Amino acid sequence: MKIIKNLLLQILTLLHGLWSKKNFEHNARFWSNQILSTVAHNFTGDIANISGGKDQDKQHKTYKEYFSNARSYTITNYIKELDNDIVLDLSKPIDKNHDLYQKYDVVLTHTVLEHIFDTQTAISNLCSISRDIVITIVPFIQAFHCRETFSDYWRFSPHAVIALFNKHGFKTLHIDWNDDPFGNIYIFHIASKNPDKWNTINSFNKISKKVYPGMKRQIFLTPFIKKKIKYIDPLNKLNQIK
Repeated sequence: MKIIKNLLLQILTLLHGLWSKKNFEHNARFWSNQILSTVAHNFTGDIANISGGKDQDKQHKTYKEYFSNARSYTITNYIKELDNDIVLDLSKPIDKNHDLYQKYDVVLTHTVLEHIFDTQTAISNLCSISRDIVITIVPFIQAFHCRETFSDYWRFSPHAVIALFNKHGFKTLHIDWNDDPFGNIYIFHIASKNPDKWNTINSFNKISKKVYPGMKRQIFLTPFIKKKIKYIDPLNKLNQIK
């Protein structure tokens, strides 16, 4: 049995290698970088990367470079990492008297929310900091990961992300996800306090997938199950629930 398991593992590793060469979605970080790079130029004004670390995109660029039309670009961190970053704890409420209240036109947070236990407060803070746009990338499927400076608490579905921002008056402009049967799956979401302002931006697509996140993985792992799952647009589903 052990020999069979090892053989299957080797086959899966080989399949993943072949898949990776043919499909850019295999790397959730690179996929989300590509999506961000197609929309970031639309945003002007003051931009903030919240808990952005050293602002590196892991492809030899900084996220600041993505926002080519920004007037200013700020990085915040839970623990100071750069000479010019701002220390900000997203788990502590931000009120109207806070220095960062409505200070930025666009707020970006990349794979941060899963590391904050009080997600409700963190999202409320993101919305309080932003004058209009919040761009959020969160994991739907990813291995547990933590360090001495942060823990790992949550994973997010499309319904969760949409509903959490709706709660604070931010409506979905764009939601997307990669769908890799082997690797991590991220949800990419853009929400706005002024959604009508962005209706003419063609690069925004409220929903571009017709397959739920994780479906390819399920089909790969259970290929003999023929039950067909009806696809329901996450945005329409939430509108029905309201």
